[in-house]
Amino acid sequence: MTTDTREHPSLFAPVILLGLLGNVLFRGNMPGLNVALWVGAVAACWVRYRRAGQQSLPRLERDLLLAAVALALVWAWRANETLLLLNTMGLVVVFALLPLAAEPAAARALLDLTVVRLVRAFVALGGRLAAGGFATILDEQRRPGEASRIGRVAPYVRGVLLAAPVLLVFGLLLGSADPVFGDFLTDTLRLNPERVAEHVVVTLGTAWVGAAILHGALPQAGRWILAPGPARAGGLGPVEVAVTLGLVNLLFAAFIAFQLPYLFGGAAWVERTAGVTLAEYAREGFFQLVAVSTLVLPLLLLLSTRLDAESRRAAQLFRSLAGIQVVLVLAIMASAAHRMALYQAEYGLTEDRFFASAFMGGLAVTALWFVATVLRGHPAPFARGTLLAWGAWLFTLNAVNPERVIVETNLRRASSVRSFDVYYHGKLGADAVPALVAALPSLPEWQRRELHNTLRARFGGPPSHDPREWQLALRRASNAVASLPAGTIP
Repeated sequence: MTTDTREHPSLFAPVILLGLLGNVLFRGNMPGLNVALWVGAVAACWVRYRRAGQQSLPRLERDLLLAAVALALVWAWRANETLLLLNTMGLVVVFALLPLAAEPAAARALLDLTVVRLVRAFVALGGRLAAGGFATILDEQRRPGEASRIGRVAPYVRGVLLAAPVLLVFGLLLGSADPVFGDFLTDTLRLNPERVAEHVVVTLGTAWVGAAILHGALPQAGRWILAPGPARAGGLGPVEVAVTLGLVNLLFAAFIAFQLPYLFGGAAWVERTAGVTLAEYAREGFFQLVAVSTLVLPLLLLLSTRLDAESRRAAQLFRSLAGIQVVLVLAIMASAAHRMALYQAEYGLTEDRFFASAFMGGLAVTALWFVATVLRGHPAPFARGTLLAWGAWLFTLNAVNPERVIVETNLRRASSVRSFDVYYHGKLGADAVPALVAALPSLPEWQRRELHNTLRARFGGPPSHDPREWQLALRRASNAVASLPAGTIP
């Protein structure tokens, strides 16, 4: 750290506190309410640090801290693993952006967030995660002796190290003199190496992550993110833009042209031409089309930053050809959505299909926002609007409960021909259980029996009474299964 350590309060004590708290909350426990409690402690340490430095918290900084706590609370609400992973990614975004909101000037820069600054924010967070506790120790060592926590702790550490061999010798002698006292010492000092290692790993791991987050509050944390980039000479001219985007557009147009017979010819054309059923054709192409749609916007954003600033013709060509490319990729997304609708009608809805379809919807909104901002010559709002849109997307997913949607969708399509897949739905998580229990009376007897026994086996036991593991989804699942007849149905 290059800044004078006397200019900001110490982070040594908060980092140690977060490590000890992490050991209490996470060691040997499943994620649940403990995630929200730990993130809440991180937010409290952040606020205390900033106020200890006699710094006010801008509104945007407070909003980001509240967003972090809200995302962490989802761990006490939902149980779906994919949804929890997405919320964790949201937490990473919030912690990456917090340094930009820590100062009024940086907060204004966050309102005009650029893609370059957003990438730099993630790189900076990665650097803080790599440095972790080392950065806290170095920061503390550079403090004056009377202000350093390490300087205060060092005498105690030396005293313990000096006393250890003396205590060992005297303890052995006194334990030999009195067998009862010796047994007491043996029981007291008996250590389980695996348990000690678990304590150490969890404490250091959570302290390390806490250090990476809190070091984003240091005065210099956002400077590199906000620093102007190096002067760029030259850039992509009209020829490079026309060749690059023109060829990609031709490829996309050719693909769409090949889709038209499939869209109008239906299953007969697919089976005759591709040699597979319509459902297989839809399944094999959907995720590839999602991947293509995902890669288009990064390509266009990269090209937009490499244009020759002095070439007006290059900028005009880029806007025209990029606009055409967005239209083409939206057509590709429509083809993918059509494939998914066909496949879902044949085989039903699953987690992979739900989240892939939802992700593609988010991509479509982002592409339209790209047209409204970057292609109209106003790139500054793009990154901010994109983050807000994906934040709303994530909130919507949490609110609708994907597993409930999957169960209810597949129940509606169930019939004598398309039966309800009891085996698959029995493997869904706790978020699906209330909907599955409610559906039991409408299922055939053998499906009702199999699903009843599966739910009893998975969620019939008493929920954990440890408040650190509390999760609303698991509690609702346990209550729903408790309403079923006891035992299994033969």
